[in-house]
Amino acid sequence: MQRGQRGMTLIEIVIASAIVALLLPALLGGVWLMVKVVATRGGQLAVENRQQLARYWITRDANSADNFTAGSGITYGIFSWSDYTGASPAVITLTRTSQADFEAPGTVRVNLDTSTIPGDMFLIKGTTPAASFTTNVGPPAALGAGGHAIRRPNGTFLVIRGGGTTTTYIYDPVANSFSTGPSLTGSAGAGSNSFQRPDGKFIIIRAGGSSSTVIYDPVANTMTGGPSMTASAGAGSFTIVKSSGVFLILLGSNSTGTQIYTASSNSFAAGPTTSARNDNGAHAIERPDGKFLVYRGNAQTTTYIYDPVANSFAAGPSSGTAVGAGGHSLQRPDGKFLTIVGNNVNNTVIYDPVANSFIAGPAVASGAQVNAGAHSFERADGKWLIIKADAATNTAIYDPVNNTMAAGPATISNIAVGTTTIHRPNGTYLVIGATGAAAGSAYNAGFYISGQYNSEDFHPASIDYWTTIEWDKTADQVIVVKVRTAATQVALQTATFRIISSSGDSIGAGAGEVWLEVQIEYSRAMPSYPDALTEVWPTSGQTFYIRSFSQPDIQELRLNYNTIPLLVPYQVRYYYDSISQAVLREEKRSSVIVSVTQVAADILIQGDVSFSYDSAQKKITIIITPTVQEAPAIGDISRTATLVIFLRTAAQPVVPAP
Repeated sequence: MQRGQRGMTLIEIVIASAIVALLLPALLGGVWLMVKVVATRGGQLAVENRQQLARYWITRDANSADNFTAGSGITYGIFSWSDYTGASPAVITLTRTSQADFEAPGTVRVNLDTSTIPGDMFLIKGTTPAASFTTNVGPPAALGAGGHAIRRPNGTFLVIRGGGTTTTYIYDPVANSFSTGPSLTGSAGAGSNSFQRPDGKFIIIRAGGSSSTVIYDPVANTMTGGPSMTASAGAGSFTIVKSSGVFLILLGSNSTGTQIYTASSNSFAAGPTTSARNDNGAHAIERPDGKFLVYRGNAQTTTYIYDPVANSFAAGPSSGTAVGAGGHSLQRPDGKFLTIVGNNVNNTVIYDPVANSFIAGPAVASGAQVNAGAHSFERADGKWLIIKADAATNTAIYDPVNNTMAAGPATISNIAVGTTTIHRPNGTYLVIGATGAAAGSAYNAGFYISGQYNSEDFHPASIDYWTTIEWDKTADQVIVVKVRTAATQVALQTATFRIISSSGDSIGAGAGEVWLEVQIEYSRAMPSYPDALTEVWPTSGQTFYIRSFSQPDIQELRLNYNTIPLLVPYQVRYYYDSISQAVLREEKRSSVIVSVTQVAADILIQGDVSFSYDSAQKKITIIITPTVQEAPAIGDISRTATLVIFLRTAAQPVVPAP
């Protein structure tokens, strides 16, 4: 034994043994009690869980009811309410005891393999464009330099006449008519252009040698004076979106000046200057890097590169061919741009925004020259129709895939400076400029703006009632889903379709209606151009980008049904059946789905339910006293839950079943 260590003496061992003998029963008893408390608590939690389930079901149904009738015998009480027509429900007796007997739902899945994409059904972009223009209405007076259009939220268009006037018109594409619009606060002339602020209102640059602007409210259809620029704008003026709510206006008018407009302060300030003057034909192309290639116009080959982050201009590559009046650009699918140089020639150049370089493009076809008023618009087949202008009716068709030109159809009237083209909600374009009831030129470019799908007649075996309809779709544009139901297939053909508001809603079939047909209606809104041309339809001196024409579609339909016949009244009855199991059944009238739930084994086991009803306060008191038999060593646990619930008032709607 080492120093500092010693063994226990005999006396110490005897004392320690005595202490252990005294404490051991208490320690063992403590362990036993702890186990029993845990088991007891587990039983209590089980009871409380069952009570919570009962509370959920009974509270929901009581809140749906507007009346309660106490029962007798095995029937403890009935919650009931009138259906939506006000008819009184009849008493219903439930005899089913097995959950399998209560509910046997099914689903018909419809794989919409009606397109080139399996499982997808969508509205295609369009068909073959028309071979000619048709006569349409024109404005009350011919448009002039600076003429352009703005699409309003209600679908009509504000047409700014330009030509040094304050005149505007409202074009209604549904009525296909022009009416007088609000007057500008000052004349609009050469270089007039507009852009939309974040608040939805538009700033109209009057140009024509003026520094004044106008604010147009498209909802109220009113004009007010806008902030003045620090310099005047004229021919060749256009706008670039610099950042959200900030715009760069190149003033044109044979100047090097620009302006910065900030929407938050509704103010203009001088912007960076270009190294050479800009005029007719000036416009810009946005590159993938966020910078802009800017054509100087003015019958010059000079270009600039504008950096909106640095807010500065730098020299760009030479276009090789002078860009002037009527010059504009259009985007190709490969990301390059064809620029129609205008300037009274038929030449084009192709700009590669990645390589930042030019090559010569194909000559614009079909007589006359490209000049003031020239512009282009896209067809459903991906080709572009080029309005050559030059006070003539000539057009050309450009194929961007094959990079070829062909002669296009003649417009109804001569196209000159100020002429603009708008895309109407029916998918056709309207070229306006010349005056008169038969001066407009309408062109069907082949776009589909609506479509319809009708399903086959559905009638699954052993079905007694349709319940809900579900669908998966894209977020693009508008899809309206309708259904019609009937008792026979013959009756289905003349039944009326009804609109289903949301996926998962009730089909709304009536009792005995076992046949169903689905109809889906598609509609596509005609998109505007992006960036500074959002909701603005310009003439020449712009870049026309490829627009995204949405293809609204549905990927799958799910038609759900239940084999339980639906009874017209909505009534809930609580009772004990022949084997003393508490059962809850829900039945709704014909516009809502059936839902049946067995509460017996899951909620109330060998328990008791009592109801009392205060008709004056519409208050019901429900007492649930379930008894759970746990392990013999634990004993019986009895816990009572009391629910106090107020019935639905007459003004409140019936709560749908989950």
